[in-house]
Amino acid sequence: MSFNFPNSPSVGQIYNPTGGPSYVWTGTTWNDRAGGTTVFVSDTPPVNAVHGNLWYESDSGNTFIWVDDGDSQQWVQQNILGKAEPTTVISNIVTTVITTNGTYTKPAGLKFLEVEAVAGGGSGAGAVAISSTASSGGGGGSGSYSRSLLKAEDVPATVIMSIGPGGPASAGAGGTGGATQFGSLLTTNGGGGGLATTANAGPDSRPGGIGGSPGQGQFVSGGAAGGNSFHATAQGVGVGGNGAGSYFGGGGRGGVNGTGFASTGYGGGGGGAGHSGSSTAKNSGAGSDGVIILKEFF
Repeated sequence: MSFNFPNSPSVGQIYNPTGGPSYVWTGTTWNDRAGGTTVFVSDTPPVNAVHGNLWYESDSGNTFIWVDDGDSQQWVQQNILGKAEPTTVISNIVTTVITTNGTYTKPAGLKFLEVEAVAGGGSGAGAVAISSTASSGGGGGSGSYSRSLLKAEDVPATVIMSIGPGGPASAGAGGTGGATQFGSLLTTNGGGGGLATTANAGPDSRPGGIGGSPGQGQFVSGGAAGGNSFHATAQGVGVGGNGAGSYFGGGGRGGVNGTGFASTGYGGGGGGAGHSGSSTAKNSGAGSDGVIILKEFF
């Protein structure tokens, strides 16, 4: 059976030929309204839809189905739960290394902020003056490390940044490194100072400083302990303990019958000192300051 379909139909127009099924014009073809699924593609809701028709809203990417339950007729969105989140386009990444105390001001257009931080490292211990007896000091511990990736809306308009100082060089017990903080969002803890000889003694070993305890962040890691020292009696060799390396820095080397070496980079522990028997103390190596590294995603 052949039908004389209307010329120049509009989208959604219904044609009911005598003796045949009902058809709807989709914009490209006449579809049988009783069989198959009719899919409309347009920015606006199609007219004359029947139960089960689909509509792809081309300007939003949403899909709807026409539901006629006998009491009401309406387009029902089908992909609310399965709809993908809008894609975030990153067009620029800016990395900044912060080595001094200050205030961070959130810039316009920020999408994400990655914050990494390490605390100050502890210094090694010095070799105290003990005449005719060797002396040595343990190495400093390294500062702990923290990292977080934050959405822009979770970052305050301003954030106070504090950089933990490294423990200073010492002729006695090593100094503890300071904490590094990015407001209350990210914290780290400084490494401990090495221990020194405190009295005339036989062959002895002095402990290194403890690593900084884990702070606060999405990923946290404690610092490493400094190395132990060793010295012998009388005119024997005094060897300072090595400082511990951090996430962003190397530990200072311990002194052999001499001063300890300072750590390098950020957050490492200083090396301990040693001497073979002297009335003159030997200084340890200093721990290195902490750091904050910001990575801004625009």
